[in-house]
Amino acid sequence: MAVTQSQIARAVGVSQTIVSDVLHGRLRGRVRPDTRQRILSTARELGYRPNALAQALRMRQSRQIVYLATLDETKEFPALRESDLAGVAKTLREEGYRLLIEIAKATDMEASVLSEMIATGICDGGVLRVYRGSDQLWDDLSQIPEPIVLIGQCPRTDLTSVAHDAPGLIRGAIDHLQSLGHEQIGLIIAPVHDVYHKLIIDSWREGMQDSKRWFAEASHRLDSAHIVSGWLADGCRPTAIVALSPACVLGATSAIRETGLVLGRDIDLHAVDDLATRWYYQPGTWLSGLDMDAVGVCAAQALLALFDGKPKPGPIRLMPKISLIEADPSVAG
Repeated sequence: MAVTQSQIARAVGVSQTIVSDVLHGRLRGRVRPDTRQRILSTARELGYRPNALAQALRMRQSRQIVYLATLDETKEFPALRESDLAGVAKTLREEGYRLLIEIAKATDMEASVLSEMIATGICDGGVLRVYRGSDQLWDDLSQIPEPIVLIGQCPRTDLTSVAHDAPGLIRGAIDHLQSLGHEQIGLIIAPVHDVYHKLIIDSWREGMQDSKRWFAEASHRLDSAHIVSGWLADGCRPTAIVALSPACVLGATSAIRETGLVLGRDIDLHAVDDLATRWYYQPGTWLSGLDMDAVGVCAAQALLALFDGKPKPGPIRLMPKISLIEADPSVAG
């Protein structure tokens, strides 16, 4: 037998009107936060589900989408600074949706926070920024019937996720450098152990298994410069370096310059980084430009397609283009 709002009201000790207000997001400024939390918790414990007809009448009426990240990820990663957020917002805005930003306390709370926001009518669906996933998180998210899209590396085909093709971009960098005649290639990467970096390292080891390998993790620019200087001082040095993160690219560039080598002639440097950082790098650097704005646009478009009843596409992976950073002709030499 379906749980009613009256049962929730009796269990909490409040009126049915207050329960209705909370469950439909009509707080009217008269419900204390602890009372609201008790109502939501009791509704979950009793297994309350909104009336199907009422839910159908309310469906997509908020015209709001939540962009959800966790507190830890906002501190450790650029969860609220990446341009994917702008890509999501502008694409949804063009279709008449507003974007809300919500921060969950921890990864294991993301699914419940999103479910609560949808159940109370605050939003119609969500975009989750995920850096570190887990089987439990994927399972919890798969139980949410409303449209959601993840931005990040998710292996599950029953969930829609958008990200750059991490294995593909490192294979592309290796293939590009090998096409230029390089076989002795080094990789320097920041020690951020999320899913994206694990895929990068695994792909690197697979792609370079038959060649001389240099691999290191650098915490900051000076660390990167010190490591690359050591590589270049060796009699058998790499003739090309792949660097991920601005600190690694800038550190490698400093080491190359101090050694007296010339980019594009004596050694090639291949950066894998956000397109927005290309202006930091020395001309002659190759760049696999990660377009986070395009990721956000793609995520929003996938969400809108789910609203239209189209089937889940599963993981969507974008490949960055490789380009050569050239000198700005507007800058005097």
